[in-house]
Amino acid sequence: MVMTQHIGELHPPVRLMLTPGPSSIDPRVYRAMATPLVGHMDPWFKGCMEETQILLRQIFQTENRITMPLSASGSGGIEASVLNSLEEGDEGIVAVNGVFSERMYEIATRASSKVVKVEAPYGKPVDAEDVRRAGKGKKIKMIGFAHGETSTGVLTGIDAYRKVADEFGALLIVDTVASLAAVPIDVDKQRIDMPCRSTWTSSGLIFALAARKKRSVRLRECRRSP
Repeated sequence: MVMTQHIGELHPPVRLMLTPGPSSIDPRVYRAMATPLVGHMDPWFKGCMEETQILLRQIFQTENRITMPLSASGSGGIEASVLNSLEEGDEGIVAVNGVFSERMYEIATRASSKVVKVEAPYGKPVDAEDVRRAGKGKKIKMIGFAHGETSTGVLTGIDAYRKVADEFGALLIVDTVASLAAVPIDVDKQRIDMPCRSTWTSSGLIFALAARKKRSVRLRECRRSP
């Protein structure tokens, strides 16, 4: 019976989604998705990708060459950023104040690194001073936090974290999944080493995005392990 059951054409209802994610998709994106498929080895594809990177740099407000879409969820972008920054034995700090910052912490622990969790109650941002105290006397390589914590909607200021990261000489990884294109973020001016986000939240797009500053690229090139 199941093998012969007829399934009609897909007609999902139109919804106005105003949650941190997913959010409604811009009609221009739907039109772009309906255009003919072109293989990634096609000469046209290279120009399309270059134009895509230009548009992404405009969203991130960065001149960084390595700004790219990833075929992954927002969590996939965070995983790529964190695991390419940490190696076994490295020390890092992740500020946790919600479900998705907790996920960043869990991802960081998979690198067999020594990651410290600095927590705040859900609904409150983690104080950058608490992060500074947690890193005192340690060789901190990475500090990560959720700029906009999707699970609670809490927005955490970037500048105080950048100051603490500078004191430790650490990379600053920022989960901007629910904030980029919703609130002002300037990756170059605020000196975010690796911001990452998904695109079905506040930007009305698809895919995961990531931008990598020169310093994070140099660290990747100097990795001791694959």
